[in-house]
Amino acid sequence: MDPAATATITEFAIVIAGFSGLVLALGQGSGQSDSIAKFRIVTMLLFAFSAAFGSLIPTIVQSFTLDIEVWEISCFWLAMILAANVAVTFLLMRRLTHKERSELKRWMIAMVFVGNPTFIIWIFLNLIGFVPGTPTAPFISALIWQLVLSSLLFVRLVLNRPKESPINE
Repeated sequence: MDPAATATITEFAIVIAGFSGLVLALGQGSGQSDSIAKFRIVTMLLFAFSAAFGSLIPTIVQSFTLDIEVWEISCFWLAMILAANVAVTFLLMRRLTHKERSELKRWMIAMVFVGNPTFIIWIFLNLIGFVPGTPTAPFISALIWQLVLSSLLFVRLVLNRPKESPINE
């Protein structure tokens, strides 16, 4: 597989990140908890940019014209990015109050804290030869998973309408 084939993932991720700016601009003063809104925005951008920059790894590795396998090195670095995503998401969640954490959807938390580690394990098992197949399968699948996560967070951010307080009614 040609490393430049991941360009579509890069473009899609940048579109998600760009539309998030539009949502931010239109959603100012919505009354939503600042901490939760910031958490959703930062994690959405984290996953979108992980997909964008992760999809550029094979091209960067190939540009150094190393004699070692481009996809194996790319998989290793993508696994590091995924691990960083899990760590940053965990740290951002710890900054929320208990009440704010309880407002987060459990299924989304599970997708982040189960999905990303699953891809990390798949990548490393593939790299050591325990799981058959080419390294491109877990690499591309993990990038698409980041797009799925960022897309879900984007939709959640767009569709999340704050509850009006009784004072405003």
